[in-house]
This record gives sequence, C-alpha cells and structure tokens, in this order.
Amino acid sequence: MNMAAAPMPKKRRGQRRDTDVIRTSKPSFKASQALALHRPTRIAPDYVSQSLGNKSGYQTFQLETGDATYRAITFAIVSTVAIAGKTTNIGGKHYVNVANLAEFIGEVRLVANGTDLQRLSSAELLRRNVFHDSTFGPVFNGFAFPGRNAYHRRDLVDAYALGTLQFRSLTLELRLEDAFDSDTMEVTVSPHVVDVAKHIGFTYTTERINKTFTGIGKHTYKDIPVADDIKDIWIMGNGITHLKMEVDGDVMFDMDRATYESYLISNGRNIATLAGNWLLDFHAEGDPRSLAALDRIGEVRRGAGIKFDVTTSVESTPVEFLVTNAGLYRKIR
Repeated sequence: MNMAAAPMPKKRRGQRRDTDVIRTSKPSFKASQALALHRPTRIAPDYVSQSLGNKSGYQTFQLETGDATYRAITFAIVSTVAIAGKTTNIGGKHYVNVANLAEFIGEVRLVANGTDLQRLSSAELLRRNVFHDSTFGPVFNGFAFPGRNAYHRRDLVDAYALGTLQFRSLTLELRLEDAFDSDTMEVTVSPHVVDVAKHIGFTYTTERINKTFTGIGKHTYKDIPVADDIKDIWIMGNGITHLKMEVDGDVMFDMDRATYESYLISNGRNIATLAGNWLLDFHAEGDPRSLAALDRIGEVRRGAGIKFDVTTSVESTPVEFLVTNAGLYRKIR
C-alpha cells in the first residue's frame, strides 16, 4: 500500500536557538572584570579643546584620547542674556533649557578617527536619553556610554564606557542653527571621564534610512541593514497606526499603537517622550541582548532579512528608520 510521506512538523515559535537570532552583546565575565573602571569619574575642561573651530557649519570640539575613557559627553549653551521661557539661571549663568536646545543646535555628531560613531539631531538625542532614563538635568544634553541605568550589572556599564586607546581623534560636532547668537551664546562641553586607558571594545553606532510611503494603508519595507548586531530600531513618522516586524520569517512584533504603549508602560517607560514614534529596543530589559547580524547566523539562508509592515493613516508619510548597532566595535564597523 502506498502511503504519502508524513508532512514535516512545523517548527514551533521559539524552537530556534537563541544564538541564531538573539545575540548577547556583552563580554564574558572574565573579560568584563578586565574592563572594570576602578578610578573615579572626573569632570574637567582640560579634556576638551575647540581648536578645530567651525568646520563646514559645525562647531567642532576635539576631545582627549588615549588615557581617557568616557562615561558621557555632554553639552549645553550659556547665554550672557536671559531669554524668557528659554533659559534658566544656575549659579549666576543663563543656560538654555534642555527642551529648547534643538532651536539652537541641530545635528549632533560624535566622530572617531574621521568616521561617525553616532549622528542624531539634538531633539532625537534628548528623546532617546529621556526614554532610557539617562538624562543630564535641566540644561545639558549629550551622549551616554551607556548611562548608569542602562544595564542591571555594573560590569556591563563599565564595559560599554567609551575607551579611546589607540584612537587618532575623537570629536564632538554640533551644527548651529540660525537662532544661535554667537555674540551672546557659547557652547560648553563637559565630558564625564575616567583616567583609564581602554580600547573602545563594546559600544553603539547609528545609521539611518529614509523612506516615504504613498497612500493610506499597509506598506512593506525590507531594506534594513542586517550585517551588524542591532540594539534598537526607531521608526519615526506621523500617522503610523500599526507595526509588524518579521526577522527571517518569524514575527517578533505585531501591534497597534495601544498595544505598543501598553507594553512600554508595563516596562516603566515614558511613552510621552516618543512623540508618536516607535522604538523597538532589544536592550530594554536591562541586558544587552541584540538582534544578531543575519549574515553571521548558522540557520539563515539566502534572502534572510528584516521585514516591516507599516500601516499609515495619512496619504504621504516620510518615515525614518534609525538603527542603533551594538557590540564589539571591530565587528560593527
């Protein structure tokens, strides 16, 4: 009697090995002990110079490299005159409020050896910091490495501090907007530094993709870079009502706005700071688990990738995908 071959059992969700799709972007315990920063954090102006001045519309600050490891690089604007509703007097100085900095500072770039590490608008940088509870008070904005509240373990916080051993250069570059008055305003940069020589090791880098969806309804986008481990993906655009994300054919997220906000609130996140945008953060639970690079995992075959179905409620929707990669710098550059 001929019997048809039994159908192959469908792979259950979650049957795939963790190392295939989710990668732990952190050092081993032994390595993390070697990366520990045992000295106190210093805040002093001698780590910063403005020797490069204004470069192609960006005010550029050179930061010390070598024996300097950065926990944060922050900046603010000091004004010689008070501006109603926009400045705060602290210690006899008029500082522009952090919520108003985007009016005077547009794009912010952190550049190592002539290559962008991170590139964000000052508004995006503030939004990211507020969301991750890594803010710097009422007047300072800046880059956190990674922020003291980022991870549950202290050794991981130290491992992600920005080491600069063997760097040729490290610069903070700020694009000043027309509203910036060079006669009355001055940018001040205040890094948080530990005097320890450390290789860059584990860190974050950013890249962004722009796409405009035409027409109301569901749109599919597949061109997210997959060569590096991904910490998070911001999806920024007006009128996005539903988001679905598939990784190598498996659905990871499929939610409308209410479901998404409920998820964030359950994890103690401040949804107001998102301003209607979406953030899918794989480090959100206090451990650096990242979406593994799809060209490095064993099960993946040709055509594997990330697919987004984005549902919009307006006719023309410009959308930015801001991707943050995380892991060993030599692997994500």
